[in-house]
Amino acid sequence: MIVYIHSDEIEDRGVTMGRHAGVRDLVHIIVPRGASVAGIVSLVEGQITRPGSIWTLIFNGHGDSGRTGEIFFGSWINSGQVSGFSPLGRLMNRGGRGVELHCCRAASSEAMMVNMARAFGVRVMAGMEDQLGRAGRHWGSVTLPFGGDTFGVIEGQTVVAFPNGRVASSAPADLR
Repeated sequence: MIVYIHSDEIEDRGVTMGRHAGVRDLVHIIVPRGASVAGIVSLVEGQITRPGSIWTLIFNGHGDSGRTGEIFFGSWINSGQVSGFSPLGRLMNRGGRGVELHCCRAASSEAMMVNMARAFGVRVMAGMEDQLGRAGRHWGSVTLPFGGDTFGVIEGQTVVAFPNGRVASSAPADLR
């Protein structure tokens, strides 16, 4: 199963990435403003109950452009709070793709990445740069020269953290 967790104010909330077109076992969860990590856990557990059933968990939201690695899903979440996601670890398939953070500069904090990998018990992938995704077509009043990433890859340098604390960094194609 593929599970998307969308921040409610993100432009492409509820949208399935092109690489998942045709996947039937797919769930979209939209996190309301003001939600906590515990609230996000409750939203997920309210829809997914079978242990080991999540192959890929995608966080689609905002990241902190100040390079702190914080992500926004209802409220700002930092490296000290992500251990609260550990109840969801039982839902993750250990042989699956893991967790993907499609949030600007989410990989800026190694502590955030490693703590999240430990909480979920699977690898976590994120980018060091802005993740413009579908919103890449227009950014405010500026039209960007590329068409946006409707396929759903992590843009720019990619970092992968593992539950054992190991961290790898490479181009996205090298880590798939």
